[in-house]
Amino acid sequence: MIGESHATIVREVKKFTEPLVERKIADVVREHNLPKIFADQVRFDIAGICVESECADVYPPSFFMSNGYWYVNGHFPCGWRGDFPPQGQLVIY
Repeated sequence: MIGESHATIVREVKKFTEPLVERKIADVVREHNLPKIFADQVRFDIAGICVESECADVYPPSFFMSNGYWYVNGHFPCGWRGDFPPQGQLVIY
C-alpha cells in the first residue's frame, strides 16, 4: 500500500532529521526562550522537505520544498498572515 510505504519513508527520514534539527535550533530556542511548538514545527517542516525530496520521482515537491529556501538561508517560516491561499503571505523570522 502507498500509505504504508509513505509511513516507512517518514519514519526513516525522522531518524536523521530530528537529531539534526535539535542540534541546529538549540541555540536559537535557548536565546529567544521559544516554545515547544517552534521546535515541533521546524522538525515537521524539515522532515516534510526530506520526504518531498525522497518522493520527487513520483510526485513533484511543492509546499515543504518551497519553505526549504528560507531554512537554507538562515530563516524560519513561522506562520501565515491573511487567507491561505490564495492571499496573504508567509511570516518569516
